[in-house]
Amino acid sequence: MRRAAPATLQAPLRFFTGRWLLVILAIASSGSDPVSAAVNGATVLALSRGVVKVEVVNDAGVYFVGTGTVVANELVVTACHVTRSARRIDVLHGGLRHRAISQRSDTEHDLCVLRVPGLDAQAVLVGRSASLEIGQEVLAIGFTGGAGLAPASGTIERLYSLDGGQVVQSDAAFSSGASGGGLFDGDGSLVAILLFRMRGPGPQFFAVPVEWLGLGVDGGRLFEPVAPLSEVAPFWQRPLDVLPFFMRANAMAAEQRWDDLYRLANQWHQIDTHDPEALYVRGLCENRRAQNEAALASFLEATAVDRTHAHAWFELGLTYLRLGRVPEARSVIPALSAASRVLGHRLIDVMPEQPR
Repeated sequence: MRRAAPATLQAPLRFFTGRWLLVILAIASSGSDPVSAAVNGATVLALSRGVVKVEVVNDAGVYFVGTGTVVANELVVTACHVTRSARRIDVLHGGLRHRAISQRSDTEHDLCVLRVPGLDAQAVLVGRSASLEIGQEVLAIGFTGGAGLAPASGTIERLYSLDGGQVVQSDAAFSSGASGGGLFDGDGSLVAILLFRMRGPGPQFFAVPVEWLGLGVDGGRLFEPVAPLSEVAPFWQRPLDVLPFFMRANAMAAEQRWDDLYRLANQWHQIDTHDPEALYVRGLCENRRAQNEAALASFLEATAVDRTHAHAWFELGLTYLRLGRVPEARSVIPALSAASRVLGHRLIDVMPEQPR
C-alpha cells in the first residue's frame, strides 16, 4: 500500500521480541526489475487489462494507493491492508473511476474482494499455487509506487505450505503500491496475490496463494458496505513469536543466527511433524555444524514426508557429494528433477564426471 498524501514513504513495521528484530515492509523496495526479453509483450498487455489501481480515502481524508486484480465480473481482489482504514474506495481502469460499494474481507490472510458496479475489465484466469515448482518463471504486475503499471519477471525461489495453499517467495520484484497485484505463471494464470516483502539478503518478495480466495473471502462471508476493517493484523504483520514458522526461520537465517534457527527447527518439528520444512531447516543447520550424517537423516525424512520438496532433495544430493557418496547423489536426480527441473539441472552441473 502506498500513502499518496503527504508524499512520503511509510515507515517499516518493526516488531521486537527480546533481542530478535524482524523488519517487514508492506510491499516496499527500491524498485521493480524490468520484464525480461523472454516475456511476451502481448501476454503482458493482456494480463494488465485485469489489473486495476485502487485508491482509498480514510476518515481523516488521507489518501492511499494500492493495486487490485479482477477475478470475476465486477469483483476485484486486493490486499486488506490497502483498504483497512477506508471510508471510500475507488477503482481506476481504462481512464474511468468506479466506486466500490462493498467488500468481503479475510483480514487473517490479508485478502479483500471489492464489489465494483459498472467496472468493465477483463477478469484474469485463476490458476493454482499447488501447480508451481521451484525455478518456474513468474510475472508480477502491480502499480509500483502507486504510479504506472509495472510488470516484473522472475522465478520462484521458495514455496511454503500454509492454510491449504503455498505462499510464494520469488525474485519478481515489486514495490510500494503493488499490494493486491497479481503473480502470474507462464500460462498467464493468476497463482498468487502480491502482498509483502521481508528485509534480508536475496529475493524477499512474497505473494499469497489464490486458493485462499476460497477460504475467508469466498467461504460464505457476506459483502459489507465499505468501512474501516477490524484491527486484526494479517498473518505476516504480527510479532515475531507468533509469525508462521517459515517467516521466523527466514528472519533468523537472514541474521545468521544458526543456533537459534536450529532450536526453532526442532520446536517446529515437535509441533508439526508433518511439515517437511522444519526437517529441511534442521538439516541446513546440521550441515553448518558439520553434522553431515545428521543432515542426511533430516533431508531424507523431509523428502519422505513430501516428495515434492525440491530444496530438501537438492541439499540431500549436495550432502551426499560432500561425503564423497557420488552414486547416492546421482540417485537423487530423478526425484529432484520431478520436483524442480531447475534444481535438477543445478545438481547435475556440480556432479563429477563419470569415469569412462
